[in-house]
Amino acid sequence: WRREIHLEVMLFYFLFLFPLVALGQKDHILSTPECIEEIEKSNECVTNRTLFSKLDSIFHPNPSEYILLLLDIFNAQYCLPSKSNCHTTQLYGESLTRKTRWLHYLMEKIGGCIPSKKHDEIWEKCSGKQDQQKENKNELLNSCEKTASCFLDSLTYIPECNVTILISLPIELRSSCHIGKVDHELMKLYGLPILY
Repeated sequence: WRREIHLEVMLFYFLFLFPLVALGQKDHILSTPECIEEIEKSNECVTNRTLFSKLDSIFHPNPSEYILLLLDIFNAQYCLPSKSNCHTTQLYGESLTRKTRWLHYLMEKIGGCIPSKKHDEIWEKCSGKQDQQKENKNELLNSCEKTASCFLDSLTYIPECNVTILISLPIELRSSCHIGKVDHELMKLYGLPILY
């Protein structure tokens, strides 16, 4: 499964970064004050910024918050321009779309099996918050491995979740974490005012 995840991450880098290097920036602007303004306008449409900040990791949102988060992602996307010359606006919009897909996936697979209080305990145990400040780019993938393994291991101790956990779930969670981290690093690199 590690090979599959690394292939997904490499494909992501290729699809998003290679066109920038190979084709230059004639049609798409990376980041200007206007591009930043597009994302700031989108941020203004988010109704619960504290909850929205939980999009920092696919493991962070509590299942009871999935629907409210999906509504706020919709609000943020709705306020992005339908057409933009800013690569950064497109990157942000695509990141929100991926997060929407993962929340739907988690709702389907594990949404009903984790009690809210239990989920919060698992997040505290598995999030590795102490390590996040020290993380460098080479450690991003390893931190996803640790968090996903801890999260999945914790689910096995919840009787309601045993039936729900499928063979594909570990791979899906890890790849979601990897792609989310790459998204986040790119947006930080461009200095985007993201809320998560």
